[in-house]
Amino acid sequence: HTTTFVEFLNFSTFTILHTTMLSIDTESILLQYLTQNAEKTTSNVPLTSLLGKDISQWKILEELSGGNMNFTFVVQGTTETRLIAKYSAPYVKILKDWTLNQKRSGFEIDHLLLANKYTEENVPKVYHYDKQEAIIVMEYMENAVTLREALMKQWHSSVDENSTPQLDLKKVASQVSDYIANVLFHTSDLFLPIKEKMPQVVKFSENYELIQITDQVVFTEPYIPDCKNNYWDDAIEQDVRSIQNDVALKKVINKLKDKFRNSPQALLHGDLHTGSILVDPTRRTWIIDPEFCFFGPVGFDLGLFIGNSYITYFCLNEQGLDGEPVLTMIEDTWNQFVERFTNLFYENRTSGDLYNIDLTMDPMEDYMEQVFADSIGYSGCAMIRRIIGVAACLDARMIKDSKVKNAAERKVMVMGKDLVMNYTSRQFLTIDEVNDQARRM
Repeated sequence: HTTTFVEFLNFSTFTILHTTMLSIDTESILLQYLTQNAEKTTSNVPLTSLLGKDISQWKILEELSGGNMNFTFVVQGTTETRLIAKYSAPYVKILKDWTLNQKRSGFEIDHLLLANKYTEENVPKVYHYDKQEAIIVMEYMENAVTLREALMKQWHSSVDENSTPQLDLKKVASQVSDYIANVLFHTSDLFLPIKEKMPQVVKFSENYELIQITDQVVFTEPYIPDCKNNYWDDAIEQDVRSIQNDVALKKVINKLKDKFRNSPQALLHGDLHTGSILVDPTRRTWIIDPEFCFFGPVGFDLGLFIGNSYITYFCLNEQGLDGEPVLTMIEDTWNQFVERFTNLFYENRTSGDLYNIDLTMDPMEDYMEQVFADSIGYSGCAMIRRIIGVAACLDARMIKDSKVKNAAERKVMVMGKDLVMNYTSRQFLTIDEVNDQARRM
């Protein structure tokens, strides 16, 4: 792409520095931005009130690993407070040739602010943001790790050698379900009149670049035999080809893809896997990184969470470890989501205008039946794509024995196919039935 002089001038100062002065690292530029904007505030909290007034003492302690898309750093000043500073570069962090629009940061900011309104205990507090510069400064989740890491390390089953407190998965399920229910309900037609909802649908549709990435990696690329982004071990080659050559499966994938694109029911997180959830055994659960947000089917976020949790279950079980608590977490999350979502509907019965022709009718049973079918279908999509597609299964990569790893991957693919096919077959009608299928594997 050839950048014209006018386009060049339209770049933000931060982007110009980052993309042209390659000798200056991202940390230095970000710290310079923070000190220059120390007294500015977008949340009534200037950074100096958190990090201290002596900006010469501010420093970046470390870059947090784990994210593929953006740069995330821990910042500290003269106080005990630490903050997270996140910068969304005009490219994918791990693939600099893959350019991305920095507007994605603005959508993430808007989603975080909305989530803070309805479920503030389950998302980090935002202290400063700059949509033009694609920077977010937010609460630091000290001692937190991803839910995936905590589950694979069995934090829920024992106290480790470093005396890490036992992780309460019932509390995790409660907080995750609270987050999903509140954000989805309060952005749906069940709560918002159409005149309020549709402008939001249009607004978040501008995040189409990341929506397209989700579309590609979940519904498209895993089923294309020669796609360069796909990767798997030679040992599971036949299993992968069986998935890719299954015409009946791909027909159902297309149905789920159609609904993903064309059912703007509520504002989704868009990438709600177990690596997008941070847990601290002594405090609370945080849902992070909603930059893939858009208006889509209510069951999509639930499906991603459930599907990725089943991956962890199989990876634990295949190693001879106890995966049963993960199944209980899945069941608790679904059941509590249903309870909270339906209660929100009854408490706000006249707020939205979707079901307003007869207020004596109760649409929730049919509504939740469809959400369950969608969720289980999308769970299967998430499971298959993590084994075959880009951003592969980190749970399996944590298994040192390749035979054990491949055995777990096969079970994930078989279970994933069963869950996708359930979208049309309706073989499983309850979460208990789905869990029983996982146990039979």
